[in-house]
Amino acid sequence: MLHVDVRYQLPMTSTVDLGVAEFRRVLTDAWKDCGYHLFNNFVAKHFTKEGAKEYGFQMRAGEDATGKTFWQSYTGRKQKNLHHTLAMVFSGRTREGAKRSTIYATSKGVRVALPGVVHMNQYKPKQKRCGPHAGDPPIDLRDELMAITATEADVLAKIHEAAVVRGLGSRRFWADKQMK
Repeated sequence: MLHVDVRYQLPMTSTVDLGVAEFRRVLTDAWKDCGYHLFNNFVAKHFTKEGAKEYGFQMRAGEDATGKTFWQSYTGRKQKNLHHTLAMVFSGRTREGAKRSTIYATSKGVRVALPGVVHMNQYKPKQKRCGPHAGDPPIDLRDELMAITATEADVLAKIHEAAVVRGLGSRRFWADKQMK
């Protein structure tokens, strides 16, 4: 999760203060820009093999198997029936659902809702009981879909900072980015 702490300092030469409502509007617009950038540039990467490595997805059954064991596993069946081994994609329902978003921005943050993927982890996944990965925690697809890297967090912080600078004009401020 990205946390940006924005602190406003009055300009040294100006005696006019920025109104609270105007400042909140500037922050809301900045968070909205971050939400649009997150959706347009980062969500689609979650459905690629490179994205799975970059975001540190948990291994799926059969990814490290060979021979008969591979073809009987989830990954092998996906390869045999659907001719792909893309991350977070079986039938394509989740990937298609992630092409629409609703962005809710306030002065305190942004939430990017993907209404087409409400079926992910509809029921609480169970811990694996047998096999080579027994005892592994269940795969939380929602967490994997909403993960961002430190590089992406830096990009979002810069977008937020640029939007606030644009909204405030000549007024001075500083932003401090922190990862939680």
